[in-house]
Amino acid sequence: YLCRPTMILLSPFLIGYLFLFNKKTAIYISVLLSACLIAFVSFSFHEFGQPLPDYYLPQRLSGEHFFDAIYGNLLSPSRGILVFSPFLLMPLIYFGKVYSFFKNEKPLLILLCWPILHLILISQYPHWWAGWSYGPRLMTDVLPAIFILIIITILKLDFFKPTTLTLLVVLSSFSIYIN
Repeated sequence: YLCRPTMILLSPFLIGYLFLFNKKTAIYISVLLSACLIAFVSFSFHEFGQPLPDYYLPQRLSGEHFFDAIYGNLLSPSRGILVFSPFLLMPLIYFGKVYSFFKNEKPLLILLCWPILHLILISQYPHWWAGWSYGPRLMTDVLPAIFILIIITILKLDFFKPTTLTLLVVLSSFSIYIN
């Protein structure tokens, strides 16, 4: 969170996940997170005279070009995560098999909720295109969840089936070529 404000989205999902399995640890982490936030807000009041620095203020969210931003963050030739990493399409292509896994493993819904909420949040920024950089820079925060989703997808598929293996090799090769 101190590096990128959007990382605050991960905290409630992780605490919720921990709460399902170990309530004591979830409470401990919540107290620790609250202490860190209190220290950060105290520093901000001291340094800037406001609860958060300008970079962190939610007033920066406008949603003015929300649908353009969703499209841009997913499919834009210069920003789209699915353009730069088409192998990330695998969970969408095999949604039926992935869905059946998540139906039985409900705690892992974090893997779906966090990236979707992150995409919605960054698409609210008026500068959703992330300045003069190139590539899906603002989507890098959720790559750990997306990669775990890819691994689950591959494990749930008949990996040695020719169509599955061919699709994975083609999409991965294309990703390497683009990058």
